[in-house]
Amino acid sequence: MHELRILKLHNYFSTCRLCFSQGDLELPDALRFLYWDEYPSRFLPPSFCGENLVELKLQYSQLEQLWEGVQSLENLKAIDLSFSKHLIKIPDLSQALNVERVTLKFCERLHEVPSYFEDLTKLTSLNLKGCILLERVSALPGNIIDVNLKHCTSLESLPTTICSLTSIRRLELSGCSKLDYSPELLEFLQRLE
Repeated sequence: MHELRILKLHNYFSTCRLCFSQGDLELPDALRFLYWDEYPSRFLPPSFCGENLVELKLQYSQLEQLWEGVQSLENLKAIDLSFSKHLIKIPDLSQALNVERVTLKFCERLHEVPSYFEDLTKLTSLNLKGCILLERVSALPGNIIDVNLKHCTSLESLPTTICSLTSIRRLELSGCSKLDYSPELLEFLQRLE
């Protein structure tokens, strides 16, 4: 199992549950694709090295955070932790310089998008729809195309550079009732329509 490259565990009918104690679970470092609905632990195993990961999809997980510290993630293209209601922190993706899509829909306990996101130069899609405690987006890369912040009801601020992003084609802000809509932001939104 050390050379396993793809692991998919889907729970379509929510009738089957896999239970592990935190110390029992090990994942092979050779994994390139990890899809696991309702991942049962609060963290990925500390022994797991994600340097070979291309896609990580752990929807409806029990994760609080993926790992401590920084992982070497140069192969990672997409991460989806949607509906992980216990996730309190966006994983450190500062070494994931090839990531193209980050999807964290309805991760209700997230508070902020870290400033290093502006260095993720290949990131084109960021979906944080329904992250109701998200207060601020500190930075976005210059090449971002699609940003979904719909129903981020605690969102108060966006990066000041957002109006100068030329590649952005879609910026969804409906339901962001606390957001300060400056005249510049309103003009920018009108240009996108």
